[in-house]
Formats: sequence, structure tokens, C-alpha cells
Amino acid sequence: MRERTSAAYLARVTALALVYAAAARLGLALDAVSGYATLVWPPSGIALAALILWGRAAWPGIAIGAALANVLNGAPIPVALGIAAGNTLEALLGAWVLERLGFAAPLERLRDVLGLTAVALAAPLLAATIGVASLHVAGIVPADHAALTWRAWWLGDTTGILVFAPPLLTFGVRRLSTLGWRGRRVAEGVLFTGCASLGWLLTPSGLGPSGATALLQAYLILPLVLWAALRFDLRGVTASTLFLASIAVAETALGRGPFVHGSSLAASLTQLQLFLGIVAVTALLLAAAVAERREARAAVARDHELTARLYEQARDAIRVRDEFLSIASHELRTPLGALVLELALLKRQLRAGPGADGGAVATRAERAARSAARLTRLVDALLDVSRIQTGRFELEVEDCDLAEMAREVIERLATEARRAGCEVRLCVEGAAGGRWDRLRVEQVLENLLSNAFKYGAGKLVDVSVAREGGVARVSVLDGGVGISAVDADRIFGRYERAASTSNYGGLGLGLYIARQIVEAHAGAIRVTSEPGKGARFTVELPLDAGAGSARGAASAAPARDPDAEPPSRPGGDGALPREGGVA
Repeated sequence: MRERTSAAYLARVTALALVYAAAARLGLALDAVSGYATLVWPPSGIALAALILWGRAAWPGIAIGAALANVLNGAPIPVALGIAAGNTLEALLGAWVLERLGFAAPLERLRDVLGLTAVALAAPLLAATIGVASLHVAGIVPADHAALTWRAWWLGDTTGILVFAPPLLTFGVRRLSTLGWRGRRVAEGVLFTGCASLGWLLTPSGLGPSGATALLQAYLILPLVLWAALRFDLRGVTASTLFLASIAVAETALGRGPFVHGSSLAASLTQLQLFLGIVAVTALLLAAAVAERREARAAVARDHELTARLYEQARDAIRVRDEFLSIASHELRTPLGALVLELALLKRQLRAGPGADGGAVATRAERAARSAARLTRLVDALLDVSRIQTGRFELEVEDCDLAEMAREVIERLATEARRAGCEVRLCVEGAAGGRWDRLRVEQVLENLLSNAFKYGAGKLVDVSVAREGGVARVSVLDGGVGISAVDADRIFGRYERAASTSNYGGLGLGLYIARQIVEAHAGAIRVTSEPGKGARFTVELPLDAGAGSARGAASAAPARDPDAEPPSRPGGDGALPREGGVA
């Protein structure tokens, strides 16, 4: 990995040095002032963009490229090294300042454009000063030419940053394939290119008697730049500015265009670079403003979408709440009404005196106890949902056997199975012992069997227990109404049911609570079913749930299905002894 990283770094430094040197040689060929200060200096923009995109560690590429270009231009080695130091420090200072300002390469914020403009104006001061000083100390630039050389140096570096750095930055952070231009937008780009080329070629040449008019006509190209800023993104704008600058420099170097000055190419390029700097900054500022406005509109649209989604979720939550309250009041009222009735009849029989039928009294007492137990289970289920949300639950694992627990639960629910007309068949494939919370696992089995009796009344219920590797598995298969694939995960949510509440009662909490208990044991529960063909619920538990359950217990709290028969445990009210029936 380190070798690949080193190879990539060396490749980047080498590429930067070669590109920098080639661009420098091209700029120095355009009538450089004093032979070294050119008004067209793409390397300043290339260097700054490279350090922003690749990191400041790439600075050796700038130093090597600058030194090589100046040596090839005839500069003594000490002078070449001095100029290279100034150019390198210019790029390093610019990249450091932009990083401190929180600069983002896509240039889609006004603050980024303003920061780049400030760096373009300030950083070249360092390179121009060090470069001219090196040339003056070496006797290449006399004192009376130092100011002119310094101005050309600074202007060339500044314009190079404003014109060449933006397209490298905008295209460097995003692939060309993400430009997103299609059909009409491509046609607009072609039309812009043609209009910009034709407009520049038709502009009169020279700054003679009609020079002022020609210079004003040059600024007529600005509407095309504004068009690009409004219609294209930052990549389109920066590419358009670079294209326009390339045409303008080429035409001026050939002695054509509104900025041609009779005295020298350097004088002509001075006027041209000022023009290009104004065009570049104007286009970038307008394009960034458009990008910010577009992003603001997108943010507003996202906020509206989020608000609408939250509103729909709130409406759904209110609907679920109201539906649950309606169901809960009905479910609570049914056993409560039966309990009140049985107690009233029992009271009447007891008032009859010693001659009351003992068998009838016992029957009514049993019915009253059953109604009270069902009412207790419903209340416990509601309280346990609160425990699930608050995490007030700890498992108490112990050595137990899953097959033994299944037998006990089946025996415990025998009366409920007879009332539903269901036969329960148990199949055990070997020992399935492990460390679990016995009471909680039994609650899961009670919930699954109660659902099987409810939705598969009159049908056979198959319970199988097996062990595979480090996992114990129990499954409950009924012959009921079945569950569609879209509902297979939904039914494990709070207040969810597989069938209509008009046909089947319950609070819709049994499977939700079962899932929480199983996951607290670091296990899993799933259902496989087809509508009309019954359903198979499968629970898988690791043989030693101690470590996993201790972590998962905080997210789950247990409760029995409110429709299940209560186990015979100390306490007498159907609540678990350790919980004390209190939430």
C-alpha cells in the first residue's frame, strides 16, 4: 500500500513539474518583460489548483517545473532557484489561505469566489517581489526597469490564477461525465462557442484613433459571458472563460483584436489581461450567485418535502393511535364486562345461603378468574411496551431445555387449544439445551401458540424443536389464514396485525414483544407463509445467550401475548414475580 502511495505521489509531482515547465515555456515565449516577466502565465493557476486538489505536499513539482523552465530560458541556476522559490511560495501561500477560509473547489459559493479573487490579487505579490529581486541582484533587471517588470509579473500571475485555476478546480472535483448536458444544453454550448469566436474575430483591431471605440466593442463580449453564467454551471462558465481567453491571447499575439498596441506585444497583453481579469471575476461571481440561488431553492424544496413527509407520518401516527385506543378500549372492556357479570351472578348465588349450588359457584368463580387473568394480561402487555421503550429490562439466564419448555407451554395452553379446536403436535429432534431466560422464552412460545390457535382455529398446529450447531431452533406451523409477503415484516411492529381487527381481536402486541425478547437473546425470529396456506414462525436462539443478551436487554422488554393463557407461577395474578406486576 505504501509503495502504491509513493508511486502515485511521485507520478503527481512529475506530472506537475512537466506541465508547469511546458506552460511556463509557452508563457515566456510571448514577449516577456525583461525576458522573464510574462503577462500570460498559466503556471500560477495550474500550481494553485494542483495544491488544492492534491494537497500542499505536491509543492516539489512546482519548484522543479519553475526551476527547469527558467534554466531553459537562460537564467543562471541561482536566479532560477530564486524564481522557483517565489513561485512555489506563491502557490503554497494561496492554498494555505484558501484552506483557512474553508474554500470549496466547486466554486459554488460567493465566499469561495471572493476568496480565490483575494488570493489571486495577494499571493502573486510574493512571487513578483522575490522574482524581480533575484533578477536585480543578478544584474539582469536594472533598477529603472524593476517596477515595470514587477507589474508585468504580478499581473500575469494574477490573471493566470483567475483564468486557469477555476476550470481545473471545477473539473478536478467532478467528473466530466457528471456535467449532465443533454440535447438543448449541448446546442447552447455550441452556439456560445460560435458567437464568442465570431464576436471576437469581428471586433476592430488597434488602439489608434478608433481605439477607444474598438476597446468598448471588446466589452460587448460580456453579454455572452453573462449568458454562460446564467445557463451553464460553474464548469461551463470556467471553460467558457478559458476558451475566450485563449482566443483573445492568440489573436493579440498575432496582431489582431481590440487590444493590439503598436509599441509592443507586452503593452497589448497588459490591456488584454486587465480585460480578462474583469471578465473572469464577473463570470465567476454571477455563476456562484446563480449556484447559491439554485441550492437555496433546492433546500427549500427539500424542506417542503420533509415537512410534507413529517406531516404524513404525524397523520399516520395519530390514525394508528386512535385505532389502537379504539381497539384497546374494546379489548379491555370485553373481559372487564364479563368479570363484572360473573361477580354479580356469583354474589347473587352466595346470597342464596348455604343451599347454593357449589358446582355453579365454582364454575362462575373460574370464569371470573379467567376474565381477570385476561384483563391482567392486556394491562401487562401495555406496560411492557413502555418497558421496551425505556429499556428497563434485564435477562436472567439459566440452564434450561427448549424442548422441555415447549412441552410445558403446550400443556399450559391445552384448555385454550381445546376451545379453539386445535390439535398440537410436538416433534423434538435431539437435545436442545442452552442458557436463556426461561420465563421470557416461554412467553415467546405462548405468543406464537396463541396466534396459531387464534388464526388457525380447528386446524392442526405443529411445533418442532431442533438444534443445529450452536443454535437452537423452534418453529410453530399452523393451518390458518396465512400472511402475505408484504406483511411478513410489518406484523412484528407495534399494534400491527396480520388480519382485520373485525375478525380477530387482540392489541397487536404479541409478535412485537416476542421479537424484542428474541433479539434481547441475540437471536432471530422470522415467518414464512402464503395467504390461505398457514404460517410458520421460526425462532433461533444461540445456545449461550448470556453475553449477547446482556447487551441487547436494554432495547427489549418482555410481555406475554395478551391472548395467551397465563402460566401457573407464584404471584397468582398472571404477572411475573420478578417484575412484581409494576411497570
